[in-house]
Amino acid sequence: MKLGGMTWWRYNYGSILQAYALQSELKELGIDDYEIICQYGKKVASISNLKEKIKRIGVRQSLKRIVWKFGLKKLRDRNRNIQSFVDNYLHVSQKEYNEENIVEANNVYDGFVCGSDQIWNPKLTDVNSMYWLTFASKEKLKFSYAPSIGVDKFSDEQKEAIKNNLSSFKGISSREENGTNLINDALGANKCVTVLDPTLLVDRKIWDNISLSENQYGEKYIFVYMLRGTKKQRKLIEEFAKLKGLKIVTMPFLDNEKIEIYDFKFGDIKLWDASPADFITVIRNAEYVFTDSFHCMLFSCMYHRDFYTFPKIGQAQINRMLNFQKLVSASEHMISDEIDVNKIENVKRIDWNYVDSVLNDKRKESEAYLKSVLDMK
Repeated sequence: MKLGGMTWWRYNYGSILQAYALQSELKELGIDDYEIICQYGKKVASISNLKEKIKRIGVRQSLKRIVWKFGLKKLRDRNRNIQSFVDNYLHVSQKEYNEENIVEANNVYDGFVCGSDQIWNPKLTDVNSMYWLTFASKEKLKFSYAPSIGVDKFSDEQKEAIKNNLSSFKGISSREENGTNLINDALGANKCVTVLDPTLLVDRKIWDNISLSENQYGEKYIFVYMLRGTKKQRKLIEEFAKLKGLKIVTMPFLDNEKIEIYDFKFGDIKLWDASPADFITVIRNAEYVFTDSFHCMLFSCMYHRDFYTFPKIGQAQINRMLNFQKLVSASEHMISDEIDVNKIENVKRIDWNYVDSVLNDKRKESEAYLKSVLDMK
């Protein structure tokens, strides 16, 4: 069976690594003929869908994205190293698709899987877009694996479209409990289940094999991975680093839609040109991790790194982090920038044995879901 995957595979480190994880898991399950469907172009920083971006977010915002992807040589170096990882590790289709020609994928694939990442967020993609497999013929195998919804509610029109889109899916799953509840409400039935993000689904050896186990900087450090965040939050981290006598390793300007200029000053070691493998390595060897990123939090859990999260803008964005922290009994690790720096370490310590036990159980459930959809025992 030739299976095509509809997901985001170049947006950021988390998107790339979740795509690689699902690819790896499907191979582990015996699906050797799987490839990620290429949307709009093969480059990490592609202008192939510039017209669509301008239509969706406007000329000014589109130009801002271009500037903060290509405006500095160091950012161009980052894009180059990310592209190299994508080229070496991801199986992406040679043919490029868009909303106009995606129906032709029916001539290539026997089935389709959509997910993970926020491909089902109606603020980011239309509920009738190809990310809901609206192009797929009814006789094709269709299922989802851990897409994220990213909103608190659907409109009545969206519910109707979603119910119609998913009517011929063999399996329906979501990454967060909130998303599962929203989907089931739209369907009027409990057909959607909650599964692990692909990065946690695969065996950790997948990540061990592409990252380094040694500290590359010669001294202990805090890793800070802020997609957005504020200057105030960064200053709080600086206070904590000074208190602990640790250096700060950071990656500047990660989200070109919300630039914090203080990033030019922030951090002792700046990883401008980090690849996805470097991203894992720097988490793996950190003393502490501060982040507003869902996937950075997941990798911190995977490597038993003490982490603290700041709430990302938007309640739905916060929910996906809170859902996971509740799952692993680490809810107190969502902190406010008003917290007294001396009290950060007084936050309840994470029980890593409990985390491993919970994730192991969820991993078995998630694998069982995949096997049932793929008719495997």
